[in-house]
Amino acid sequence: MSYYDDASLMFLAGGGAQKDGTAYSVKPVPVYGAELITNGDFATDSDWTKQTGWTISGGKAIVTNAPNLYQRLTQSSLSFNLNSTYKISITCSEYSSGFVYLRKPRGAEPDTNLRIDSVGTFVFTLNALTELNEFALAIGALGTDLKIDNISVKEVLVGDGDFTFSRGSNLAATRVGADGLIEKGRENVLLQSNQFDTTWTELSQGTITSGQAGYDGTNDAWLLTAGAVFSRVQQSISQSDVKTFSVYAKSGTQGGIFLRLNGGSNPRCFFDLNNGQVGNPAGDNIDASIESVGNGWYRCSLIANNTADSAQIYIADDNNGFVSSGNIYIQDAQLELGLAATEYIETTTTTGTAGILEDTPRFDYSNGASCPSLLLEPSATQLFPQSEYFDGSDWTKYGGASLTNNNSVSPDGLQNATKLTNVGGIYDQIAYTPNTDYTYSLFAKTDGATSIIIGFVDQAAGYLGGKIRYTFATNVASVILQSANGSVTADREDYGNGWIRVIIKFKTNVAQNYNYQFIEFDGGDGWIYGANLIQSSYPTSYIPNHSGGTITRAADVCGGAGDANTFNSTEGVLYVEIAALADLTSQRWISIGSGSNANRVSILFNATSKISCSVRGSSAAIYDASANIGAQTNNTKAAIKYKNSDFSFFVNGLKVDSQQSGSISFNAPLSELAFDSADGASDFYGKVKQVLTFNTALSDADLAALTTI
Repeated sequence: MSYYDDASLMFLAGGGAQKDGTAYSVKPVPVYGAELITNGDFATDSDWTKQTGWTISGGKAIVTNAPNLYQRLTQSSLSFNLNSTYKISITCSEYSSGFVYLRKPRGAEPDTNLRIDSVGTFVFTLNALTELNEFALAIGALGTDLKIDNISVKEVLVGDGDFTFSRGSNLAATRVGADGLIEKGRENVLLQSNQFDTTWTELSQGTITSGQAGYDGTNDAWLLTAGAVFSRVQQSISQSDVKTFSVYAKSGTQGGIFLRLNGGSNPRCFFDLNNGQVGNPAGDNIDASIESVGNGWYRCSLIANNTADSAQIYIADDNNGFVSSGNIYIQDAQLELGLAATEYIETTTTTGTAGILEDTPRFDYSNGASCPSLLLEPSATQLFPQSEYFDGSDWTKYGGASLTNNNSVSPDGLQNATKLTNVGGIYDQIAYTPNTDYTYSLFAKTDGATSIIIGFVDQAAGYLGGKIRYTFATNVASVILQSANGSVTADREDYGNGWIRVIIKFKTNVAQNYNYQFIEFDGGDGWIYGANLIQSSYPTSYIPNHSGGTITRAADVCGGAGDANTFNSTEGVLYVEIAALADLTSQRWISIGSGSNANRVSILFNATSKISCSVRGSSAAIYDASANIGAQTNNTKAAIKYKNSDFSFFVNGLKVDSQQSGSISFNAPLSELAFDSADGASDFYGKVKQVLTFNTALSDADLAALTTI
């Protein structure tokens, strides 16, 4: 019984326990408006527009071995209220392969991409920040085979007491998704990304015509017609980072397209739209690729690291040449950070974002978890200027090392991992602060290598601060040389598909100025991805950086659930299932309170290897207890019962402490559940699987059953 699901962050309150000891609880009940979808149970073959691959039969919408991508099942002429929130529920009753997804309504924020790729009910919250009038599912993979037997869309009229959540104002956070892949925040910085007659300008007498049949089954494509040599559309930008410029294109009377990011040495490339070939890359580009998406359409991508002032799309022939006549089709342009094109994000007069955003709670599936934890982390700064682009000026090759960009699929599921030969290695130069804790990590995978070595050194003094080796065959990371203060430790985490995150934790020596960190393979080649360096005594989630400077992931802030009507200020239970990020003495709290530490019921970490509880009333201590749990990083279930002359603390199925004295004396009603010490301080950082409150003091048998691992 969890306070959240993958669609929202929900708080469960009230309740008690069944006779068999299992817990139940009552969540604040939301109120919904009328159903917008007609024939959502597919009782008849009506009300829906079906493109190729979709059928309706036997009370189900069916996709059978889908022959084409992006074909849609649509219901139009719906009435979404501006600035309102909608709950969308979709049930998949049978599944064999592929996936369908909720097509992004134009102007909807946040991104409404919902992937349906298994049996179950998928729930999503849509904020209608612009006028919407259509619902559509689209086929996302060739060979998709599944059945949908219910779709519902309702306006949320009354909220459900959910937590509020925020995290700074950038896209530096990541999580491990249900598919085991690292998920990032994404942004398309082009404006009006598929409206080429607005923010885009036409040059050299070319013309652009809308309403053409597109790659995705819509009529959203454009016909770009040449009127002279160098006919093109372009948009002014200001980007000085590693970036990928992509556009969908199809041959017309001409068979080529030319992309350029103007600035620096003008990275550019021709693409053959008749044969699906990359032609003639030039300038300071990193890579270029072309991917068939069916029906003669291709997605063409140009990856570069320059200071660009415009993104340009030219008509060309299929022989790497410019033309003065003829036409091609284009659709859905995107410019984003990173070494690979990700799923397209529609934009209007503002940029478009998707994935893990600043207001997105991170439900993390690390270590192969089937049920996620809410990941809450403190602020951290990524010190590597380029965390994925190892072939640029921020990293230096030595000893004859060779790098190949975008050579393999990385832990984020994209073709953006770098091949590094076992001859020599690479290093980056960053000045460390003396006598400071650091954690340095790197994702690695063998391509014949027996091991990988990472370390740091004072280059000027020739002093090796520390070096660790991860051996692929034994899955062991070990220290092979460490600094004089003896503070270097080695660790690793498994990310699946052969990928390992190698971790080196160390404290810098007061007498040395470390400024050089290196990477080498032994016994063969290997792939690398996602270097991470932060000032911390323990590793946190990966922070991607393509900027050429540092980037900071702001702290996760979560709280504000419930009100004075939600909690019982006389008796009750607070229950948690949690794990810390590291075994520390710093205070990390989860509390029911009233905005002040004078009144609170709390469970917290504040001593190594222990979990504690606390009840405060009118600033006075009423009850405190703690228990040894081996390590705070262990998954732990704990519950505190509070009632006049009846307090107890249960941990992992055992009553570890009790007190038969003390009176509840809150000077204000309990009114909020928060991930802090009830007064905005001592934020909880860790992994949270469950938080429940009960408005009655449960029996010992119930508390033991509730907290048993």
